[in-house]
Amino acid sequence: MKKTLLQKMPPRKKEVNEVDITSLLDVLVILLVFLLSVYSSSPFEVELAEDLTLPFSSSQKFGSQAPVIQVDKYRNIWLDKDNIGTIDFDDSSEHIDFLALSLEKIKAQREKEEEGRSPKRSTASNARDNDRKRINILLDENLPYEVIQKIMHTSALEGFNEFKLIVQGGQ
Repeated sequence: MKKTLLQKMPPRKKEVNEVDITSLLDVLVILLVFLLSVYSSSPFEVELAEDLTLPFSSSQKFGSQAPVIQVDKYRNIWLDKDNIGTIDFDDSSEHIDFLALSLEKIKAQREKEEEGRSPKRSTASNARDNDRKRINILLDENLPYEVIQKIMHTSALEGFNEFKLIVQGGQ
């Protein structure tokens, strides 16, 4: 009988190579620390103006990341974290000029940031278009309706016509 090549070779002993997972564990610990530092339990956080008391609501939806207008009981207006002016008590116009100018700056800044992006239209770019129209509004609970109307009217004229009125969560 002829022996085949496989039969002539002596059987090999299987060696078990040890795997050093120290570097892998280091990477995992770094990722864990990074993810814990970035984690936020609420998708939306805002720093309230000093004299602002929000009304209560039982709604559970959060605001989205969009420009934030805050108006306190003295009719001081903040856009994001900047105090941009005060609504005149005697002003009968439906438009707030200093708010409009500030919103125009934000709109221009966003357009400038998006110029460098791909001009290709997709569902993601349509979602970005809708996000550009959103604005979060925080109003003191004692403000008259006329002030609220002026703020919403001015925002809508500047292209921010999707409003999210932010209130305190129910107790």
